[in-house]
Amino acid sequence: MEPNYQSVKVAHQAREADEQKTEMRKKSLLILIYHHLLGEGELDHAMLRRLEKRILVSLPSSPARQAMISHWLPPLSCTGGMELRTVLDYKALAKEMEGYSGSDIRLACKEATMRPVRKIFDALESHQDDDTDMPAIQLETVTTADFLNVIEHTKPSARNLMDRYTAWEREYQSV
Repeated sequence: MEPNYQSVKVAHQAREADEQKTEMRKKSLLILIYHHLLGEGELDHAMLRRLEKRILVSLPSSPARQAMISHWLPPLSCTGGMELRTVLDYKALAKEMEGYSGSDIRLACKEATMRPVRKIFDALESHQDDDTDMPAIQLETVTTADFLNVIEHTKPSARNLMDRYTAWEREYQSV
């Protein structure tokens, strides 16, 4: 017996409805996880049963921190016609950033690159309107001392939560 147009249409609509329900479940699960991560709430056991895998992603190791810093702050980077040079002791900086998450490290790198830009803005703001000689605009080199100064003002966000996450991993283990 050949399938007619109506039966094919009904089967197609049923398949689309199932796909939409699956997508809604996925979105709902992501929303629940997102809300948990934003707040200090706990996931209940019903929610935990729905998670296929539970894996603790720990803080980056010293070599990983070093690689992240050298990735986001290479010795020379050119963006938008501007050159940014860095002279950094990546190994020392990685050691100083013990307890920092990957996003903390990225934030510190961004902040370090903004320091020379802020100096240019300060120079431009202090420039007198009647003075026709504009100073040459050149980004200063970001040094290890600059980066250490940034670290003093950018504290790690995940250090206090690590014990809690490790206990969670021990209780629920990766499946």
